[in-house]
Amino acid sequence: METVTDPPTYHDEKCEHVICQDCGKDLTQAYIEGIKDGTYKNVKITSDVSYSQNKSSGILKMYNLSYDSSMPLYEDYLNNGGWDRSCKNKNVTTKIVTVSVCSPGATWNKWIVDKKAYDEQVIVGYKCSCGEWKLVTN
Repeated sequence: METVTDPPTYHDEKCEHVICQDCGKDLTQAYIEGIKDGTYKNVKITSDVSYSQNKSSGILKMYNLSYDSSMPLYEDYLNNGGWDRSCKNKNVTTKIVTVSVCSPGATWNKWIVDKKAYDEQVIVGYKCSCGEWKLVTN
């Protein structure tokens, strides 16, 4: 048995990004990049509203990232105006972008045959008409 992993597949998916109308900053992309590079560890984002982590998890999953409780929620990040708070209380709009989403390949066990099995008959002797057994020599 051998463990085989299929190659990952990619497909395009539409995703809604939040854009600041005043400065043009793509807040959703900045959130993703801040999670990837660890910016969120240096920025304190608080909220008095209780949001579910579903939206944060969904956005991060599209970019092959996973949410954990140390990360700020996406809604809290938006309410605070981004990592640097430069877009707080500004007008925002949404834009549909196409994201190439990677689906990891499946892993499964496969029976690998190094050499095909076969039956072989080797004649080592024969019975003579006189009734005696004779050995075959090469």
